[in-house]
Amino acid sequence: MTVEPERLVKHTVVFDAFKAFLDYLSEIEKVYSLSMHAMKMLQGSGRLAEVLAEVKERKLDDEAKQRIELTKKLEMDAEAEAASGFPLLTSHSVVALWSALEETIPRLCVDWLLTYPKTLEREEFAKVRLPSKIVLIEDRSLLIEEIVFELNRATLSSLKAGIGRFDALIGALGIQLNVSADLRRDLFELSKVRNVIVHQFGKADRKFVQECPWLNCKAGERLRLGPDQFQKYNIAVREYCVRIIECGRVELTRLQNATDAKPEPDGEVERPGQRP
Repeated sequence: MTVEPERLVKHTVVFDAFKAFLDYLSEIEKVYSLSMHAMKMLQGSGRLAEVLAEVKERKLDDEAKQRIELTKKLEMDAEAEAASGFPLLTSHSVVALWSALEETIPRLCVDWLLTYPKTLEREEFAKVRLPSKIVLIEDRSLLIEEIVFELNRATLSSLKAGIGRFDALIGALGIQLNVSADLRRDLFELSKVRNVIVHQFGKADRKFVQECPWLNCKAGERLRLGPDQFQKYNIAVREYCVRIIECGRVELTRLQNATDAKPEPDGEVERPGQRP
């Protein structure tokens, strides 16, 4: 789809949250890769430290011995993590993936509403009930954040599983999002794996076993996480972002075609459903 230059500027602003998100994903990937390689390269470091110390000084003092023992301990720990497929490293990275996605979608909504405030006229926002304190907020960004927060709360989005928690927010913007069943399942799995890591110390409980039967886990069993799982989830969150951007551009073009060429008036943002 071709986008006119002047419209591309607005499109870019709306999707700034995804740029920050993708930059963060790149950092996660970098640290994940560096950590794996660093642990693999520790192989033989204990003996190397010992030999170098013996060459430098014939009689090792206590400090030198402690350094050698520490190096050997690090080598053993790295070997154990690598031999089991880097489960702890993967667990931390998986939690970071989902947490970043949870932060990105509300940011998208805020940027969208600030750029296209007419979206607040949609029926979904008419149902939002805001506290009286909203009249005291002068900063438009903070006001929009409050609206998004209340919409999220009113739709009970945080209680829904997988990307279902984002459906209400994305739908309220008018985005008709099409997500394949496979992608939705991968992201559902990611959200559930994240919960097991954070709340169950990485061990599957009965609820997880029932919700993700395709993983063939047993209750009480530690999740088998490694580079393959990290790669699958990383690809899934990226593909999800691409789908939102593609479908979002369709709605943005419709919005812009429906309005005059004149810029939006910089007036007060409407407060939908404000209580007196």
